[in-house]
Amino acid sequence: MFGLSSGFKFTVNVVAEEEYRRVYDGAAQAVILTGSLTKAALQKEFEMFDASLREAIAKNWEIDEFGGDEKDCAVSDEWQGGFFHCGGIYTNRICCGNYVQTILDVIGALPHSDRWTYHTAVENLNDDEPVIGLGEFLIRQGNVFAPDDGNNYKKILKRR
Repeated sequence: MFGLSSGFKFTVNVVAEEEYRRVYDGAAQAVILTGSLTKAALQKEFEMFDASLREAIAKNWEIDEFGGDEKDCAVSDEWQGGFFHCGGIYTNRICCGNYVQTILDVIGALPHSDRWTYHTAVENLNDDEPVIGLGEFLIRQGNVFAPDDGNNYKKILKRR
C-alpha cells in the first residue's frame, strides 16, 4: 500500500525557533472531544496510524522496537490523547524525503488526516558524518516544519 514515492508532495519550512515551538505546541495540545469524536474513536485512529506507519516504514528501513538507536529509527508506542504521534531517526539512510513522504502517505489515509502531526527527533549518532546530527521536525498537512537550528533541512529532506 505504501512505498517509496516517485515524487515528493511536501514543502519544507524552516522557521525561527519561537515559531517552531508555537506550531509544535499547537499540534501537541489536547483534543476537545465531541459526540462524533470520542476518546475511543481517536485512540482507534491512533492505533491505525501506528500500525500502518510501522508497516510502511519497515518496507524500507529497520525499526528499533526496543527504544534504542541501533537501527534506522524508532516509532513511539505511547499515545498522548491527541492528534499527535512521534518517533526518532538515527541514520543518514532514513534522513531523506522518502521518509517524510512515507509518513505523509500514511497520514493521508487516516479519517482525520488534516489534524494529525508527526514529530521526528533526529539523533544520528551512528554515522561518522551525519547529514543531521541532532535536530527535529514536524510533519503536518503536507508540510515539514523545522527550527532554524543550523541544519539544512530543505536540502536533506528532499534527498531520495
